[in-house]
Amino acid sequence: MKPDATMIEEYRRAWTEFERTVRQYQAARGAELEASFIALESARLKYSAARDRLVARILEADLAHLAPVSEESRIRSSARLLWELSGQPEHSAECDWLRAEALVRGAS
Repeated sequence: MKPDATMIEEYRRAWTEFERTVRQYQAARGAELEASFIALESARLKYSAARDRLVARILEADLAHLAPVSEESRIRSSARLLWELSGQPEHSAECDWLRAEALVRGAS
């Protein structure tokens, strides 16, 4: 089924917002990182939802049977990103995990 103009516009807006927040995150330093990360994760979730709705309409498929990315998986990848951005320090796994957990849950 062909997507309607509203759905396409919603997708474009979500992508533009996600792209903008990625650039802000890349430019963020120090204390800005945490707030920027929350904004990025929130924009990513909105973009993913708009993309999935558009694909479902195009493919005429119901995506309800597809398993969404688990919160644990999002926390894991966020913790790794935080660890890498902080220079990959030793013995920071628990701190990185707890920080990522708070960030991901705050963005949801």
